[in-house]
Amino acid sequence: MSFGLSVTSDGNEALQVLEVLIKEEDIDEDDEYGHITCQDDEEKPSVELLYKMETDFTESQSSNHEIQTVVVNVKNEEDEQQDEDVDFPLGSASEYPHGTQQKIHGQNDHLNLRLQGRMHHCTVCRKSFTALKELKKHQKTHSLSMNEQQNPGKEPHKCTQCGKEFTYISALKTHMLIHTGEKPHKCDHCGKGFSHISNFKSHMRIHTGEKPHTCAQCGKAFSQMSNLNTHMNTHTGEKPHKCIRCERAFSHGSTLATHMLTHTGERPLQCAQCGKAFAQIANLSAHMLTHTGEKPYECGQCGRSFSHASNLRSHMRVHTGERPHKCDRCGRAFSQTSNLKSHMLTHTGERPYECLRCCKAFAHISTFKSHMLLHTGEKPHQCDQCGKGFAQIAHLNSHMLTHTGEKRHICDQCGKAFAHSSALKCHILTHTGERPHKCVQCGKAFVLLSQLKTHMLTHTGEKPHTCVQCGKAFSLICSLKRHMLVHAGEAS
Repeated sequence: MSFGLSVTSDGNEALQVLEVLIKEEDIDEDDEYGHITCQDDEEKPSVELLYKMETDFTESQSSNHEIQTVVVNVKNEEDEQQDEDVDFPLGSASEYPHGTQQKIHGQNDHLNLRLQGRMHHCTVCRKSFTALKELKKHQKTHSLSMNEQQNPGKEPHKCTQCGKEFTYISALKTHMLIHTGEKPHKCDHCGKGFSHISNFKSHMRIHTGEKPHTCAQCGKAFSQMSNLNTHMNTHTGEKPHKCIRCERAFSHGSTLATHMLTHTGERPLQCAQCGKAFAQIANLSAHMLTHTGEKPYECGQCGRSFSHASNLRSHMRVHTGERPHKCDRCGRAFSQTSNLKSHMLTHTGERPYECLRCCKAFAHISTFKSHMLLHTGEKPHQCDQCGKGFAQIAHLNSHMLTHTGEKRHICDQCGKAFAHSSALKCHILTHTGERPHKCVQCGKAFVLLSQLKTHMLTHTGEKPHTCVQCGKAFSLICSLKRHMLVHAGEAS
């Protein structure tokens, strides 16, 4: 069965004439509108042609126009097996002598031509096509992609410089930018260049402040999807990155890479000024502030400035009293995790840091370093007001309170204020009557550890304090000071 589409035209107007070549018995003569339908089975698409019958078409009108006929071939199942195309060739009505022509006339405003029916759907991506030929052509794109994935070694695109192979030529072109160093995508704000457009787009969000990726659980927003995925591990508690040496697990791959440096001892990042090496770029950046003296992080409550944001956060707990890090053995809480780690050594008794000169061992590296200054006599921490030097930064900080007169540690029982927390702790013992430091030889107890140490000299007979003028030795520094007055009186 076939039907034709006739198109007529002249110099002044466009007149379209639809001629349908079909047997007369297929059309109901009483209907103003008829349907031509081709339906063989459910697997074969059907085509409906809605047309308007025109009865006032005369020979005089047809003689004034040149008629061109577009024939639409609708083939049966046998024809489709021989030729897989459903095509629309140009032809003439005379090619179909056995059909009865019924002319359908219409202008653009009332020509009603509509093709309907089941489409050809791709089973891979569900894309639809009206022609079987187009569907089969489209399916070749899937087979090509699948072949490339299944056979990546087939006709690979190889880099001439490093020999790396790629399935797609586009991937090779992107890879070549590594060798050429070309960065065609340049930021107009800061001038930074990028090899890939995706990296450039991510960078632009730094300037725009755009954070399109939002966490559905806490509402925190991120500029990049990868950062959101990393953040989600904080909610799930997942730690997919595991160290093959110590079995320690991490949420982020970058943290694992940094952790691996503790096993290798590698410190690839070196300070250009002093040569000190670091494992992490963050540590190097923090170290550089010691050379510049910059302290950009300032406390809003007391005005104290810090080189690092982490130090400011730790300092803020002094004002808030927050102690989030708790010992699971004794329940003691600490404001910083480093203090908790140091405290845990009191339970284990471990002293991993040993002095090679006197064989004294220490639980903490900071204590060990401070001890080493006793052997070297070095006092690197100097007061900028009086010039006095100290071996430890903590001693310098305590000394600075003598200049400021600040006494922020207050006894809640009597209101007495102290410059140092240690002095307040000792003072509290006067209220409780507690004497925790007891002599193992005579049983005498003392409030302060320093008092016990002084008392122990009476048992050992040691007299470490010697007069430089007469050579007389004393157990206590106060006894030496009283003795010095004797020489001062002689001089007067």
